[in-house]
Amino acid sequence: MKEFTKETKSNPATGLYGAIGVFTAALPIYIFVFILHVDLESNAIVMGIVSIAAAFALQKSYDNVANTLKPILEKTVKAAVTEKVNAQKDTTKEQRTELIRKKTIAASDEQASALAIFKNNATFLFTLYGNCESFWAVYLALPRALPPRTHRGGVLF
Repeated sequence: MKEFTKETKSNPATGLYGAIGVFTAALPIYIFVFILHVDLESNAIVMGIVSIAAAFALQKSYDNVANTLKPILEKTVKAAVTEKVNAQKDTTKEQRTELIRKKTIAASDEQASALAIFKNNATFLFTLYGNCESFWAVYLALPRALPPRTHRGGVLF
């Protein structure tokens, strides 16, 4: 049972989820500092903590989604792999069966990892875009919503 669980669990290249998660989680820092001109010095601690938490959450999310997608993709990939391996006539039936199993697991791992990264990054970046849009909508509308003030703080009528 442990071997089956180990084989069916998504196993991408070492550090792939972590590296992509850190890169994706660091994008908001770039957007807020260089595009929205938020002061980095006064917000560095909050940005760092939020980015580390986002990177960790993305990494776990990549793994969870890949593990969910892998069985579905194995069914899809197995037919194509079987057809390709059965075309090789120089191997025994046992060798072909083992080769089909290994290639199916490898192909479904790769596809599940790529699809999980794509889906999670799309969701993350869409949410970031929505937050930036709402931030700018409030930021730009706020001065118009407040009454104009004089230099002494009084309201102009």
